[in-house]
Amino acid sequence: MKSNNNRLLAYLMMQLSCYNYIAYEWQSVIANNKLVLAKIKDKYLTRSDLSSATDNVKCIYPKGYEIIDKYIKQLQKG
Repeated sequence: MKSNNNRLLAYLMMQLSCYNYIAYEWQSVIANNKLVLAKIKDKYLTRSDLSSATDNVKCIYPKGYEIIDKYIKQLQKG
């Protein structure tokens, strides 16, 4: 998978983790298993990349976060 927007990816994963749909250690899982390529560098995202994106998201929600929230609510409904 390739990330076009690390902040949006971080927001999605953070929300999934908050509602216990994925492991709290999702950053390590992604980085250790080299699951996501960075858009520009064409290298795999590191835990540091993901941590920075997550920290940024905690201050300012990324554009498009509403769509993620909508799908999280649908997951909660079952």
